[in-house]
Amino acid sequence: MILNKEDYVYLGKYKAPLLYYSLCQNWFVPKLAKNLPKLKGEILVLDGELFYCKSDWNMIKSRTLKALKDNDKFFVDFIRLSKQTIGKVERLSKKKVKLEDLYKAVHEMEFPWFFILPMAEAVEEYIAEKLKRENRLNELQFFFQPSRKSLTIKQQEELLDLPKNKIERHVKKYEWLGMMHFWGKPFSKEECLEQLKTIKPKQSYRKHLVKEKKLVQLKKISSDLAYYRQRFAETCAIASLANYKRLGKNYNFFLWLTPKELLEGEFPKKEIEERRKAFGLYKDRILVGTELKRALEYWK
Repeated sequence: MILNKEDYVYLGKYKAPLLYYSLCQNWFVPKLAKNLPKLKGEILVLDGELFYCKSDWNMIKSRTLKALKDNDKFFVDFIRLSKQTIGKVERLSKKKVKLEDLYKAVHEMEFPWFFILPMAEAVEEYIAEKLKRENRLNELQFFFQPSRKSLTIKQQEELLDLPKNKIERHVKKYEWLGMMHFWGKPFSKEECLEQLKTIKPKQSYRKHLVKEKKLVQLKKISSDLAYYRQRFAETCAIASLANYKRLGKNYNFFLWLTPKELLEGEFPKKEIEERRKAFGLYKDRILVGTELKRALEYWK
């Protein structure tokens, strides 16, 4: 295994089980790309440290900047893909479908979710440059207010007027809260009661209006991206709940398998404990023990 620091962009520390990260690897799905650029879709994971393929990152940023200047259908196609993949995961999460179908849908959603990271950075840099020229950089934050309410915001608003006799229904509706990347346990009545003790009155925000035609479209794009970044996370939580229920009492064991191992009934028990302690993911290789240690030392 030969690693080169120049090949990757560091995203941060994101601990997640192998079962989830295996669905993120090779996240580019050619059949869904259409007018989007062709990419490698590779990630590198080293004990929760997440790295993004630099050539993909740069290509997406370059294509995003071109779209901002040319005003083409790039963003329309991306939002359509986001809606499509989010909708599919949510539908399958509510049905008793094969795990293979659920995992395939989650893998497809990773495509726009990973794509949006450099895309949003490029949009922010482009808007910041324009605002800076006009001495209005303090307005940048308003461009990234989500274009609509997320499910999490709706849940908080429902809490404000939630009668005691509807708490259990509320908990069932938002059972996915607190779950992410196939981690966690379902939202409970006890957690809901704790939220009710600390819930704050609904805050009103001053609406930021943009009148200049050249900025109106930019705000629409940036606020849509802010909304979908949140929706990807919420949909991942919904899928995490479905996965939790499907895996049952062996949930904590199955998290350290790859989807292929799980679906084919291949359980490498000797490797499970090593993976629990720490694992890495490079291309299609699972790194543990000495091999992972060497990779981590290289990155220091």
